[in-house]
Amino acid sequence: NISNPLNFDDYKNTAKFILQKTLNLLAEGFKNIFKEIKENPDDGYVMFAFGGNGALFAALLAEQLGITLVKVFKYGSVFSALGSSMSDISHRYEEYLEKKLSQINRERVGEIISEMLKNAERDLKGERFDYTKADYRIEIDIIENDNQLRTLSFPVKNREIWEKVLKEHGDVWVKTLRVKSTYEIPKYNPISVPFSNESNAESALKEARPVLFNEVPIFTYGLLQPGSIIKGPAIVEGESTTYFVPQGWHWETDEYFNATIKKLGD
Repeated sequence: NISNPLNFDDYKNTAKFILQKTLNLLAEGFKNIFKEIKENPDDGYVMFAFGGNGALFAALLAEQLGITLVKVFKYGSVFSALGSSMSDISHRYEEYLEKKLSQINRERVGEIISEMLKNAERDLKGERFDYTKADYRIEIDIIENDNQLRTLSFPVKNREIWEKVLKEHGDVWVKTLRVKSTYEIPKYNPISVPFSNESNAESALKEARPVLFNEVPIFTYGLLQPGSIIKGPAIVEGESTTYFVPQGWHWETDEYFNATIKKLGD
């Protein structure tokens, strides 16, 4: 029982203390970030909540920061995995040259590029991708007279790159030679659903149960329709996470089945 060392008589006050302490620590971290960028969190910022616990605490944290709008997402709990699954496959193969352009052995560099391309094709084949559909480019990092590092990019079939670099940039310092392969992954296109007259949230009402020691209604996320509005306090239960709407806030489902949790009066 952790109530005793914290000097509380019952578990309710203990739980409230721990929750508030957690929110205070999170809020302090956010305030420090805003100080670094010389901004105020209540100056029109919108909070985007994702991750397994993001939507559960977001509105409570936003309230402490003075933020009045929180965006939550149908797939918010798996945002990282969703993003990774749609990220293009990219590989880079590098060789440090560290020479003036005029000092480069172009025949040897051509052999290095060919070897890098073989490795790129091998790796894509090993990952079960059709390497013939990938995009391949040669990149060169150069340092010009102003001491600025610049990256030049060329189609891999263009083997006259050295003449082009010499003509446009002079006898510069060549730092790195790179072959980059990119295999494009199809992207998820969200489907919008128009708002309808059948957006009453009551059809998604599941039950009521104690939350923060007060009985609140529980709604099923998958039954909410675009335009559904829920007044807090309330819980919305999704397939993979839970969303909390505090007292004084309301939830509205949008046309993509994501939602805005907004502080009433704002």
